[in-house]
Amino acid sequence: MILSNSYEQLINLNTTLQPGCANLPSISTLQVNGHALPMICGNNGAGRNETIQVIGRLGSNPTIAALNFGQMGAAIRSLHDIDYFLTAQTDPDQIMNFKVYRLTMDDSIFGFIPAEDEQSRNIYRSVLRNYLAAQINTEQHVVETLRLIEQSRLQLVQQCEAFKLLSEKTQLTSVGA
Repeated sequence: MILSNSYEQLINLNTTLQPGCANLPSISTLQVNGHALPMICGNNGAGRNETIQVIGRLGSNPTIAALNFGQMGAAIRSLHDIDYFLTAQTDPDQIMNFKVYRLTMDDSIFGFIPAEDEQSRNIYRSVLRNYLAAQINTEQHVVETLRLIEQSRLQLVQQCEAFKLLSEKTQLTSVGA
């Protein structure tokens, strides 16, 4: 992929990414700090391990920010004109670890940085609601739900309600087994 303006070649990207993101187009534009940046979404031929590459500038130099989405389809959520990227990686025990990132672009950083703001916590809460609504209650599901409760940074009363619902569902599954 060659990116150029009318005067010069800005970047020549030799990527191994193959088109293949399930929910996102292979090539699109992402708005960051008022700049329209080219975004490529694909995989390296490893199944659902989707990767986003965004082409931007760090100072006057063209650069690429990359983010691997892991085992889930690429998910971007826009909140208040800011794009958040939800990823899921499986640890050695096959437990899903969710992480929310923001693409940061300023004079010293161009990359995907873990997001620790109220909007990212709302994304964790959304995933948590799905986990609490699901009928699956394996040990893995319980551990993932507990991690999501922690990441959501709920108020104490809401944490207690989530723990109670998870406990009740787990007991029902144990009794029914």
